[in-house]
Amino acid sequence: MEMPKQGYTGLYLKTEVAELLKAKAREANLSLNDYLTTKLLGRSQPCIEDSTGTVLTPVVKHLISLLQALNLQISLNQAAFIEK
Repeated sequence: MEMPKQGYTGLYLKTEVAELLKAKAREANLSLNDYLTTKLLGRSQPCIEDSTGTVLTPVVKHLISLLQALNLQISLNQAAFIEK
């Protein structure tokens, strides 16, 4: 498995969630990082950086938690559907 670049972190999402986020970012002509930052902080907020790269603000960390929870819920819903 390839390690993320310094200052970045890996995030596991369900394929459907990742594809939806990528599609929304493409529609907005933004990178996925810029798209998520814009959605969380708004266009007027500058990106916060230090010498190692982008610093995760509390809002971004919260979004990551929400995405992970959504990913888990999708997994649970799919498992329940398969068991029926």
